[in-house]
Amino acid sequence: MVQQTTALIGIYTLTPLHMGTGQATGAVDLPVARESHTGFPVIPATGIKGKARDGFEEAVDKTLVKKLFGPDLDSGSQGEDAAAGGLIFTEAQLVALPLRSLNLPIAWCTSRLVLERLVRNLATFGCANLVDLKEILPNLATDKVYVSRAMNDKVLVIEDMTFMEEEVISGREDVLALAGRLASLLPVPAAEDGTADRFRQSLVILPDQEFLRLCERGLPVQARIRLTKMKTNDNLWYEETVPPDTLFAAFVINRPGSKEDMVSTFTDRAGKKDPDLTVVQLGGNETVGQGWCWWQVRRAQAEQVKESLDLKEGGGAGRATERSAG
Repeated sequence: MVQQTTALIGIYTLTPLHMGTGQATGAVDLPVARESHTGFPVIPATGIKGKARDGFEEAVDKTLVKKLFGPDLDSGSQGEDAAAGGLIFTEAQLVALPLRSLNLPIAWCTSRLVLERLVRNLATFGCANLVDLKEILPNLATDKVYVSRAMNDKVLVIEDMTFMEEEVISGREDVLALAGRLASLLPVPAAEDGTADRFRQSLVILPDQEFLRLCERGLPVQARIRLTKMKTNDNLWYEETVPPDTLFAAFVINRPGSKEDMVSTFTDRAGKKDPDLTVVQLGGNETVGQGWCWWQVRRAQAEQVKESLDLKEGGGAGRATERSAG
């Protein structure tokens, strides 16, 4: 069995993103994909894997594509030819959602729940050394609002929520450091054009319940119509999108039992931009400019990865020992 190598993909939306569910919910005809238990927007793993495969099919030979992603389902492959590919992709979970604020140009909002899940997943998939947050989170109160930059305002307004001065803590060095580590998920262009620095200065950590409510009603909903040849309205529907400047994180691991380190092959190719996965289009409405994202693929190599929940030893949280490899 190959050495345990994993990769972290930071996904940052440049334009509105619609990864739909195909069914209506309430007044919204085409909602975005959400987690059923939290309501957080999510990018399904099938979309991430499919877009990565498209890029590799244009740049490399079919044999390598098959080893990485599996056979083409339309090719009618059977037997050994139908074996699964060597890569496993996870869904991209939400890290920070941009919301309107009277105090900040953009408020990149997150919560303890979001950050704790990120820490758990980083450890589970052997990427904890890439984004180290576990020492900062225990120092944050669950009922306070933290703003990475220092503020003199008496109140903080996020969308339709108002937080009073006694609820808000701003300008703490550890929160600014946490924001900087999350900004490492952004690709190199974000540092060059100032996006990463703005993100570091405008991170807001909200209590879980308030963040859940903002995720439920804070995504843009656009009315769209289809016109007939006579330029009259033939149909009207409401479509939800994830806004630009939203940050997600996904993971890539080797399929258990793989004899080759497919993750290293995947990250080496992506690092050399062969194929170039820096700017990628995901989801629907490509012809109207939706779904364009920055991707950053970073590799970590684990000497030993243990289960995060070891039920045989009393259900305690396990630890993973990682060694960064780029």
